[in-house]
Amino acid sequence: MRYSLLWLRSNTAKIFAIWPFLAFIFSVFDFGKQSSRITIILFFTLLGFSMVLNRETMDGYKHSQVFEAAKDITLSNFTDEVQNILLFRSVENVDFYLYTTNFLFSRFTSDPRIIFTFHSFIFALLLVSFLGSIYDNVPGIWPTVSILIFLLLVFINPITNVHFIRFPIGSWIFLTGAYHFIVTRKTRFIAFAFLAVIVHFAFTYAVAALLLYAVFGNRHLIYSAVLAFSFIVPDLFYNNVSFMDASLDEGNIEKKIYAYSNEEYIETRKQGLESAAWYRAYRIQIIQYSMYVIMLIATFHALRTKRYDQTQMNLLAFLILLLAFVNFGFSFDSLGRRFFLVWLVLACVYLIRYFTYFSSQSLRNFSLMFLAIPVAFYVIMQLRIGLEVTSVSWFIGNIVVIIAGFIDDTILDLAG
Repeated sequence: MRYSLLWLRSNTAKIFAIWPFLAFIFSVFDFGKQSSRITIILFFTLLGFSMVLNRETMDGYKHSQVFEAAKDITLSNFTDEVQNILLFRSVENVDFYLYTTNFLFSRFTSDPRIIFTFHSFIFALLLVSFLGSIYDNVPGIWPTVSILIFLLLVFINPITNVHFIRFPIGSWIFLTGAYHFIVTRKTRFIAFAFLAVIVHFAFTYAVAALLLYAVFGNRHLIYSAVLAFSFIVPDLFYNNVSFMDASLDEGNIEKKIYAYSNEEYIETRKQGLESAAWYRAYRIQIIQYSMYVIMLIATFHALRTKRYDQTQMNLLAFLILLLAFVNFGFSFDSLGRRFFLVWLVLACVYLIRYFTYFSSQSLRNFSLMFLAIPVAFYVIMQLRIGLEVTSVSWFIGNIVVIIAGFIDDTILDLAG
């Protein structure tokens, strides 16, 4: 039995051709190996091909409709629109990545599964690379609470979010650049983080925070003052942006900002959240306040005992500054909620390092008991939501079945 398990774990590539899900399971337990990470990337890529996008209210469904319409874009239209996007003059498009990939893939297919497979590959590559960098850069035996927080990190922005395309992919680009800059102080990673802007224009907000941090460095007291101010006057940014009028010249980037900052849009979003299933509405709030408590305890303990290193202090400084931006962003509703999840990823990294290297055993035990239920609830709810876009074939299918299904569908489309 033991020999069989060892053979399975060492032959994930062969297993993947027969049953990708089983190969994925074994690869998770051997995450330290490069081959296992490649297997996970391939398995996540398959999600894009098998994803269920049949509800009109889903972002993925809307994106699939936009892609199918992209076949009518001519090369001349494309070059003109790209120029307008880069010069912030486009009326309909502000995200270079989505418009460009839609055009390029529509040249040879109208099947949304193909482009979602590509998006899933990019997402998986970024996700696994980020998780791998955390896993590799925090060597040693992780305590249980660090493993629990790593599990939370995995599910903050899971692969099933790929149907939203823009913000989920942009998140991993920004986080990769921001994290590596914080750790290494190499400016090329700021440039990498800036690439998130071409995927979703809202990342100009997060990049602004990163640039401020790059200029001012570790100014914990100043950032703490800004954070306190963000709790006292949370509408500061909103009051200076919401004056924008929809009658601004077409093609101006301000018109897009207005669309996200006007009161009607924000109220519609709030009503949508209130009418959503309870687990959608409360899962983020529960983990939000739970993590705030643990972050405060961990930071207080680290500063009191002077048990930290330079990377911890770098992470802490940026986390304080970014949380201030998150608080200001809550005035725009979706902006704050989205960037809170970006903040949460880096907070998880901070806590994983803290509990692995600097925490006392008693504090680890307390944190484990305190976080166990909130993290379990959040993960279960994310799985529940993720199942809405996954098909059974992703779990029980194999490569032959998936390719055969694609060929049959293509033949039927041509015949129709």
